[in-house]
Amino acid sequence: MNDRLGFLYGQHPHAAEAFGGVTPQGYMVISDNELIVPCGTAFPARLNKETGKLIEFELPKPGRTPGGWFTAAGKAARRGETEVTTPVLQFDRDVNSARHENGQNYGPDGKRGLRQQIHLGDQNLKYQTPIPGVEGTIHSLLVAADFLIAVTLEGSIYCLGPEKTTPVTYESTILKVTAERSEKPQNVPLPAMFSDQLQAGGYVFMAGMPDASLLNTLLTHSQLHVIFLQNHSGMINSLRQLYRERGNPNSKLAFLSDSLNELEFPAYFAQTIIAAEPVYSGHKSYSDLVNQLYPSVRPYGGRLIVKSSEADHQKMVAEFKTLSQVKISRIDDYSIFEKAGAIPGSSNYTGGWSSPDELVKAPVGVLWYDDSVGNFKRAPQPLFFDGVMISHSKYWQGYPAGIRPPYKLLAPQFA
Repeated sequence: MNDRLGFLYGQHPHAAEAFGGVTPQGYMVISDNELIVPCGTAFPARLNKETGKLIEFELPKPGRTPGGWFTAAGKAARRGETEVTTPVLQFDRDVNSARHENGQNYGPDGKRGLRQQIHLGDQNLKYQTPIPGVEGTIHSLLVAADFLIAVTLEGSIYCLGPEKTTPVTYESTILKVTAERSEKPQNVPLPAMFSDQLQAGGYVFMAGMPDASLLNTLLTHSQLHVIFLQNHSGMINSLRQLYRERGNPNSKLAFLSDSLNELEFPAYFAQTIIAAEPVYSGHKSYSDLVNQLYPSVRPYGGRLIVKSSEADHQKMVAEFKTLSQVKISRIDDYSIFEKAGAIPGSSNYTGGWSSPDELVKAPVGVLWYDDSVGNFKRAPQPLFFDGVMISHSKYWQGYPAGIRPPYKLLAPQFA
Protein backbone atom coordinates (compact mmCIF):
# COMPACT_ATOMS: atom_id res chain seq x y z
CA MET A 1 0.00 0.00 0.00
CA ASN A 2 2.78 2.44 0.83
CA ASP A 3 4.04 2.63 -2.74
CA ARG A 4 0.64 4.00 -3.82
CA LEU A 5 -0.25 6.16 -0.84
CA GLY A 6 3.00 7.74 0.32
CA PHE A 7 3.23 10.37 -2.39
CA LEU A 8 -0.14 12.06 -1.90
CA TYR A 9 -0.04 15.85 -1.70
CA GLY A 10 -2.58 17.95 0.10
CA GLN A 11 -3.44 21.48 1.05
CA HIS A 12 -2.21 22.77 4.38
CA PRO A 13 -2.92 26.06 6.17
CA HIS A 14 -2.09 29.28 4.31
CA ALA A 15 -2.30 27.55 0.89
CA ALA A 16 0.86 25.54 1.55
CA GLU A 17 1.17 22.09 -0.02
CA ALA A 18 3.05 19.17 1.46
CA PHE A 19 3.20 15.45 0.96
CA GLY A 20 1.18 13.28 3.26
CA GLY A 21 -0.68 10.04 2.99
CA VAL A 22 -2.63 7.45 4.91
CA THR A 23 -1.48 7.18 8.53
CA PRO A 24 -3.56 4.36 10.07
CA GLN A 25 -4.92 5.02 13.56
CA GLY A 26 -7.67 3.20 15.39
CA TYR A 27 -9.57 0.14 14.20
CA MET A 28 -9.69 -0.81 10.53
CA VAL A 29 -13.00 -2.10 9.14
CA ILE A 30 -13.80 -4.51 6.30
CA SER A 31 -17.02 -3.65 4.48
CA ASP A 32 -17.79 -5.92 1.51
CA ASN A 33 -14.78 -5.55 -0.80
CA GLU A 34 -13.42 -2.46 0.90
CA LEU A 35 -10.98 -1.80 3.72
CA ILE A 36 -11.84 1.32 5.73
CA VAL A 37 -8.74 2.87 7.32
CA PRO A 38 -9.17 5.68 9.90
CA CYS A 39 -6.08 7.86 9.78
CA GLY A 40 -4.56 10.87 11.48
CA THR A 41 -6.45 14.12 11.16
CA ALA A 42 -7.97 13.14 7.81
CA PHE A 43 -11.21 11.28 7.22
CA PRO A 44 -10.90 7.52 6.74
CA ALA A 45 -9.51 6.14 3.51
CA ARG A 46 -11.32 3.51 1.44
CA LEU A 47 -9.22 0.85 -0.25
CA ASN A 48 -9.88 -2.28 -2.25
CA LYS A 49 -9.15 -5.03 0.25
CA GLU A 50 -7.92 -7.43 -2.46
CA THR A 51 -5.58 -5.16 -4.42
CA GLY A 52 -4.83 -2.33 -1.99
CA LYS A 53 -5.90 0.21 -4.63
CA LEU A 54 -7.01 3.51 -3.17
CA ILE A 55 -10.69 4.21 -3.78
CA GLU A 56 -11.10 7.44 -1.83
CA PHE A 57 -8.91 9.54 0.44
CA GLU A 58 -8.43 13.23 0.90
CA LEU A 59 -6.18 15.13 3.24
CA PRO A 60 -8.05 17.65 5.41
CA LYS A 61 -8.51 21.07 3.87
CA PRO A 62 -8.52 23.99 4.03
CA GLY A 63 -6.36 22.91 6.94
CA ARG A 64 -8.76 23.39 9.82
CA THR A 65 -11.23 20.57 9.11
CA PRO A 66 -10.23 17.72 11.41
CA GLY A 67 -10.89 14.05 10.89
CA GLY A 68 -10.26 11.32 13.43
CA TRP A 69 -9.41 7.72 14.17
CA PHE A 70 -12.99 6.42 14.59
CA THR A 71 -15.67 5.47 12.07
CA ALA A 72 -18.67 3.13 12.12
CA ALA A 73 -21.02 1.61 9.59
CA GLY A 74 -24.46 3.16 9.25
CA LYS A 75 -27.41 1.34 10.82
CA ALA A 76 -28.79 0.07 7.53
CA ALA A 77 -25.49 -1.47 6.52
CA ARG A 78 -24.98 -3.01 9.93
CA ARG A 79 -28.44 -4.45 10.48
CA GLY A 80 -28.98 -5.63 6.93
CA GLU A 81 -32.21 -3.68 6.60
CA THR A 82 -31.30 -2.52 3.10
CA GLU A 83 -28.50 -3.23 0.68
CA VAL A 84 -26.03 -0.43 0.09
CA THR A 85 -23.58 -0.34 -2.80
CA THR A 86 -21.39 2.28 -1.16
CA PRO A 87 -20.48 1.91 2.52
CA VAL A 88 -22.34 4.36 4.72
CA LEU A 89 -19.90 5.69 7.30
CA GLN A 90 -20.70 7.65 10.41
CA PHE A 91 -18.31 9.77 12.46
CA ASP A 92 -18.17 10.98 16.03
CA ARG A 93 -18.21 14.77 16.35
CA ASP A 94 -16.15 14.70 19.53
CA VAL A 95 -13.43 12.54 17.95
CA ASN A 96 -13.34 14.63 14.75
CA SER A 97 -12.44 17.83 16.55
CA ALA A 98 -9.38 19.98 17.06
CA ARG A 99 -8.74 23.09 19.13
CA HIS A 100 -7.89 26.28 17.29
CA GLU A 101 -7.24 29.74 18.68
CA ASN A 102 -10.81 30.88 18.02
CA GLY A 103 -12.44 27.83 19.53
CA GLN A 104 -13.07 24.20 18.68
CA ASN A 105 -13.21 23.06 15.06
CA TYR A 106 -15.25 20.04 14.03
CA GLY A 107 -15.29 17.85 10.97
CA PRO A 108 -18.49 17.61 8.92
CA ASP A 109 -21.30 15.10 9.49
CA GLY A 110 -20.26 14.17 13.01
CA LYS A 111 -22.66 12.77 15.61
CA ARG A 112 -21.91 13.20 19.29
CA GLY A 113 -21.47 10.05 21.36
CA LEU A 114 -21.29 7.63 18.44
CA ARG A 115 -17.87 6.44 19.59
CA GLN A 116 -19.28 5.64 23.04
CA GLN A 117 -21.95 3.12 22.05
CA ILE A 118 -22.70 0.01 20.00
CA HIS A 119 -25.93 -1.32 18.47
CA LEU A 120 -26.95 -4.94 19.04
CA GLY A 121 -30.12 -5.81 17.18
CA ASP A 122 -32.68 -3.46 18.71
CA GLN A 123 -30.49 -2.62 21.70
CA ASN A 124 -28.23 0.36 22.10
CA LEU A 125 -25.44 -0.10 24.67
CA LYS A 126 -23.70 3.06 25.86
CA TYR A 127 -20.28 2.87 27.46
CA GLN A 128 -21.31 5.24 30.25
CA THR A 129 -24.10 2.88 31.37
CA PRO A 130 -22.78 0.52 34.08
CA ILE A 131 -22.70 -3.19 33.20
CA PRO A 132 -23.10 -5.62 36.13
CA GLY A 133 -19.79 -7.33 36.83
CA VAL A 134 -17.67 -4.83 34.89
CA GLU A 135 -15.47 -2.52 36.97
CA GLY A 136 -13.67 0.50 35.57
CA THR A 137 -14.20 2.84 32.61
CA ILE A 138 -15.35 1.06 29.46
CA HIS A 139 -13.24 1.86 26.41
CA SER A 140 -14.82 -0.51 23.88
CA LEU A 141 -17.48 -3.19 23.56
CA LEU A 142 -17.91 -5.97 21.03
CA VAL A 143 -20.06 -9.04 20.55
CA ALA A 144 -18.86 -12.46 19.39
CA ALA A 145 -20.65 -15.84 19.52
CA ASP A 146 -23.34 -14.59 21.95
CA PHE A 147 -20.71 -13.17 24.30
CA LEU A 148 -20.32 -9.50 25.19
CA ILE A 149 -16.68 -8.46 25.56
CA ALA A 150 -15.86 -5.26 27.45
CA VAL A 151 -12.42 -3.63 27.54
CA THR A 152 -11.67 -1.04 30.22
CA LEU A 153 -9.16 1.78 30.36
CA GLU A 154 -7.76 0.19 33.51
CA GLY A 155 -6.52 -2.75 31.42
CA SER A 156 -9.13 -5.43 32.10
CA ILE A 157 -11.07 -7.55 29.59
CA TYR A 158 -14.46 -8.95 30.61
CA CYS A 159 -16.29 -11.72 28.74
CA LEU A 160 -20.00 -11.91 29.64
CA GLY A 161 -22.22 -14.79 28.55
CA PRO A 162 -25.99 -15.41 28.37
CA GLU A 163 -26.08 -17.87 31.31
CA LYS A 164 -25.05 -17.63 34.95
CA THR A 165 -21.78 -19.36 35.72
CA THR A 166 -18.86 -19.25 38.12
CA PRO A 167 -16.50 -16.51 36.91
CA VAL A 168 -12.96 -17.47 35.97
CA THR A 169 -10.39 -14.72 36.52
CA TYR A 170 -6.97 -14.52 34.86
CA GLU A 171 -4.64 -11.97 36.41
CA SER A 172 -2.18 -10.12 34.21
CA THR A 173 1.36 -10.39 35.52
CA ILE A 174 2.26 -7.07 33.96
CA LEU A 175 -0.62 -5.22 35.62
CA LYS A 176 0.09 -6.86 38.97
CA VAL A 177 3.78 -6.02 38.90
CA THR A 178 3.05 -2.49 37.68
CA ALA A 179 0.78 -1.93 40.68
CA GLU A 180 3.43 -3.29 43.04
CA ARG A 181 6.12 -1.09 41.50
CA SER A 182 4.02 2.03 41.96
CA GLU A 183 4.24 1.43 45.71
CA LYS A 184 8.01 0.93 45.74
CA PRO A 185 10.83 3.42 45.18
CA GLN A 186 12.28 3.29 41.68
CA ASN A 187 15.52 4.36 40.03
CA VAL A 188 18.20 2.24 41.68
CA PRO A 189 21.45 4.26 41.35
CA LEU A 190 23.37 3.43 38.18
CA PRO A 191 27.02 2.35 38.38
CA ALA A 192 29.71 5.00 37.92
CA MET A 193 30.49 3.90 34.36
CA PHE A 194 27.15 5.29 33.13
CA SER A 195 26.82 8.88 32.00
CA ASP A 196 24.56 11.26 33.91
CA GLN A 197 22.81 11.92 30.60
CA LEU A 198 21.28 8.46 30.80
CA GLN A 199 18.96 9.84 33.47
CA ALA A 200 17.08 11.65 30.69
CA GLY A 201 16.16 8.33 29.05
CA GLY A 202 16.81 6.71 25.70
CA TYR A 203 17.85 3.34 24.32
CA VAL A 204 20.31 1.02 26.03
CA PHE A 205 21.66 -1.87 23.95
CA MET A 206 23.29 -4.83 25.72
CA ALA A 207 25.44 -7.25 23.70
CA GLY A 208 25.88 -10.17 26.05
CA MET A 209 25.59 -10.14 29.83
CA PRO A 210 28.79 -8.69 31.36
CA ASP A 211 27.08 -8.39 34.74
CA ALA A 212 23.78 -10.06 35.64
CA SER A 213 22.80 -7.21 37.96
CA LEU A 214 23.10 -4.54 35.26
CA LEU A 215 19.92 -5.52 33.46
CA ASN A 216 17.87 -5.47 36.64
CA THR A 217 19.29 -2.08 37.61
CA LEU A 218 18.51 -0.57 34.21
CA LEU A 219 14.93 -1.83 34.35
CA THR A 220 14.23 0.20 37.49
CA HIS A 221 14.56 3.35 35.35
CA SER A 222 11.20 3.73 33.61
CA GLN A 223 12.51 6.21 31.04
CA LEU A 224 14.93 3.67 29.51
CA HIS A 225 14.23 1.22 26.68
CA VAL A 226 16.51 -1.81 26.89
CA ILE A 227 17.45 -4.17 24.05
CA PHE A 228 19.27 -7.33 25.09
CA LEU A 229 21.13 -9.57 22.61
CA GLN A 230 22.53 -13.04 23.25
CA ASN A 231 23.37 -15.55 20.50
CA HIS A 232 21.66 -18.37 22.34
CA SER A 233 17.99 -18.93 21.54
CA GLY A 234 17.38 -21.16 24.56
CA MET A 235 18.75 -18.57 26.98
CA ILE A 236 16.81 -15.78 25.28
CA ASN A 237 13.54 -17.72 25.48
CA SER A 238 14.10 -18.36 29.19
CA LEU A 239 14.98 -14.73 29.89
CA ARG A 240 12.03 -13.47 27.86
CA GLN A 241 9.62 -15.63 29.83
CA LEU A 242 11.24 -14.68 33.15
CA TYR A 243 11.11 -10.94 32.56
CA ARG A 244 7.61 -11.03 31.10
CA GLU A 245 6.45 -12.76 34.27
CA ARG A 246 8.10 -9.95 36.22
CA GLY A 247 5.94 -7.47 34.34
CA ASN A 248 8.34 -6.06 31.72
CA PRO A 249 6.50 -5.50 28.41
CA ASN A 250 8.14 -5.51 24.97
CA SER A 251 8.12 -1.72 24.91
CA LYS A 252 10.39 -1.74 27.97
CA LEU A 253 12.64 -4.75 27.29
CA ALA A 254 13.21 -6.42 23.92
CA PHE A 255 15.29 -9.53 23.19
CA LEU A 256 17.39 -10.57 20.18
CA SER A 257 18.87 -14.04 19.69
CA ASP A 258 20.97 -13.29 16.60
CA SER A 259 24.73 -13.22 16.24
CA LEU A 260 26.01 -9.68 16.76
CA ASN A 261 28.39 -9.74 13.79
CA GLU A 262 25.49 -10.56 11.44
CA LEU A 263 23.38 -7.55 12.41
CA GLU A 264 23.39 -3.93 11.26
CA PHE A 265 22.34 -1.09 13.53
CA PRO A 266 21.33 2.49 12.70
CA ALA A 267 23.74 5.28 13.52
CA TYR A 268 23.26 7.24 16.75
CA PHE A 269 20.31 5.20 18.02
CA ALA A 270 21.60 4.27 21.51
CA GLN A 271 22.45 6.51 24.42
CA THR A 272 24.47 3.65 25.90
CA ILE A 273 25.78 0.35 24.52
CA ILE A 274 27.14 -2.29 26.89
CA ALA A 275 29.16 -5.20 25.51
CA ALA A 276 30.65 -8.28 27.10
CA GLU A 277 34.03 -9.59 25.98
CA PRO A 278 34.08 -10.45 22.23
CA VAL A 279 33.84 -14.18 22.82
CA TYR A 280 30.57 -13.65 24.72
CA SER A 281 29.11 -10.75 22.74
CA GLY A 282 29.57 -12.25 19.28
CA HIS A 283 32.86 -11.05 17.76
CA LYS A 284 36.35 -12.42 17.24
CA SER A 285 38.18 -9.34 18.51
CA TYR A 286 37.76 -6.08 20.40
CA SER A 287 38.63 -4.26 17.20
CA ASP A 288 35.62 -5.73 15.36
CA LEU A 289 33.40 -5.12 18.37
CA VAL A 290 34.22 -1.42 18.71
CA ASN A 291 34.13 -0.77 14.96
CA GLN A 292 30.62 -2.19 14.73
CA LEU A 293 29.04 -0.64 17.82
CA TYR A 294 30.67 2.78 18.25
CA PRO A 295 28.90 4.36 15.20
CA SER A 296 25.53 3.57 16.81
CA VAL A 297 26.30 5.59 19.96
CA ARG A 298 24.65 9.00 20.15
CA PRO A 299 26.76 12.18 20.20
CA TYR A 300 26.94 14.60 23.14
CA GLY A 301 28.03 12.03 25.68
CA GLY A 302 26.74 8.68 24.44
CA ARG A 303 28.86 5.77 25.67
CA LEU A 304 30.07 2.39 24.46
CA ILE A 305 30.97 0.37 27.55
CA VAL A 306 33.08 -2.75 26.94
CA LYS A 307 34.05 -5.39 29.52
CA SER A 308 37.83 -5.85 29.22
CA SER A 309 41.05 -6.62 31.03
CA GLU A 310 43.65 -3.93 31.73
CA ALA A 311 45.91 -5.31 28.99
CA ASP A 312 43.11 -5.31 26.40
CA HIS A 313 42.12 -1.81 27.47
CA GLN A 314 45.61 -0.46 26.77
CA LYS A 315 45.57 -2.08 23.33
CA MET A 316 42.23 -0.42 22.52
CA VAL A 317 43.49 2.96 23.72
CA ALA A 318 46.37 2.73 21.25
CA GLU A 319 44.20 1.46 18.38
CA PHE A 320 41.26 3.85 18.71
CA LYS A 321 42.90 7.07 19.92
CA THR A 322 42.06 8.77 16.59
CA LEU A 323 38.43 7.59 16.50
CA SER A 324 36.06 10.47 15.74
CA GLN A 325 34.88 12.39 18.84
CA VAL A 326 36.13 9.67 21.18
CA LYS A 327 37.21 10.02 24.80
CA ILE A 328 38.54 6.74 26.18
CA SER A 329 38.66 6.03 29.89
CA ARG A 330 38.49 3.10 32.26
CA ILE A 331 36.13 2.56 35.18
CA ASP A 332 36.30 -0.65 37.20
CA ASP A 333 36.55 -3.53 34.69
CA TYR A 334 35.16 -1.59 31.73
CA SER A 335 36.61 0.43 28.86
CA ILE A 336 34.51 3.54 28.22
CA PHE A 337 34.27 5.05 24.71
CA GLU A 338 32.44 8.36 25.07
CA LYS A 339 31.31 10.21 21.95
CA ALA A 340 31.89 13.82 22.95
CA GLY A 341 30.44 16.86 21.23
CA ALA A 342 28.49 17.28 18.03
CA ILE A 343 28.46 15.16 14.91
CA PRO A 344 31.18 16.53 12.58
CA GLY A 345 29.59 18.97 10.13
CA SER A 346 26.51 19.71 12.23
CA SER A 347 25.83 23.02 13.92
CA ASN A 348 23.53 24.59 16.48
CA TYR A 349 20.54 26.64 15.35
CA THR A 350 19.80 29.59 17.61
CA GLY A 351 17.61 31.69 15.31
CA GLY A 352 17.79 33.64 12.10
CA TRP A 353 17.18 32.63 8.49
CA SER A 354 20.13 30.33 7.91
CA SER A 355 22.10 27.60 9.60
CA PRO A 356 25.54 26.49 8.36
CA ASP A 357 24.84 22.80 8.87
CA GLU A 358 26.80 20.71 6.38
CA LEU A 359 24.69 17.61 6.99
CA VAL A 360 21.35 19.12 5.91
CA LYS A 361 21.02 18.97 2.14
CA ALA A 362 18.26 19.37 -0.42
CA PRO A 363 15.85 17.93 -1.16
CA VAL A 364 14.56 18.28 2.37
CA GLY A 365 11.67 15.93 3.11
CA VAL A 366 10.11 15.74 6.54
CA LEU A 367 10.49 19.10 8.28
CA TRP A 368 8.71 18.20 11.51
CA TYR A 369 7.71 14.98 13.14
CA ASP A 370 7.10 13.37 16.53
CA ASP A 371 3.94 13.77 18.59
CA SER A 372 5.81 14.31 21.86
CA VAL A 373 6.04 18.08 21.32
CA GLY A 374 2.96 19.77 19.90
CA ASN A 375 3.09 23.54 19.54
CA PHE A 376 0.70 26.18 18.31
CA LYS A 377 1.47 26.78 14.65
CA ARG A 378 2.52 30.40 15.16
CA ALA A 379 5.01 29.49 17.86
CA PRO A 380 8.63 30.56 17.31
CA GLN A 381 10.89 28.20 15.40
CA PRO A 382 12.48 25.66 17.74
CA LEU A 383 16.13 26.05 18.62
CA PHE A 384 18.64 23.21 18.37
CA PHE A 385 21.54 23.39 20.80
CA ASP A 386 24.03 20.59 21.48
CA GLY A 387 21.60 17.92 20.36
CA VAL A 388 18.60 19.24 22.28
CA MET A 389 15.54 20.76 20.63
CA ILE A 390 14.17 23.69 22.63
CA SER A 391 10.70 24.86 21.69
CA HIS A 392 8.18 27.31 23.10
CA SER A 393 4.47 27.12 22.48
CA LYS A 394 2.16 30.12 22.79
CA TYR A 395 -0.72 30.49 25.19
CA TRP A 396 -3.52 30.66 22.65
CA GLN A 397 -6.04 28.54 24.56
CA GLY A 398 -7.42 31.65 26.24
CA TYR A 399 -8.88 33.08 23.03
CA PRO A 400 -12.54 32.37 23.92
CA ALA A 401 -11.97 34.11 27.27
CA GLY A 402 -10.85 37.31 25.54
CA ILE A 403 -7.07 36.84 25.40
CA ARG A 404 -5.77 38.18 22.07
CA PRO A 405 -2.43 38.19 20.23
CA PRO A 406 0.41 38.63 20.80
CA TYR A 407 0.26 35.51 22.96
CA LYS A 408 2.79 34.98 25.71
CA LEU A 409 5.31 32.14 25.42
CA LEU A 410 4.90 29.10 27.63
CA ALA A 411 7.72 27.29 29.42
CA PRO A 412 10.25 25.63 27.08
CA GLN A 413 9.92 22.01 26.07
CA PHE A 414 12.98 19.86 25.49
CA ALA A 415 13.27 16.90 23.12
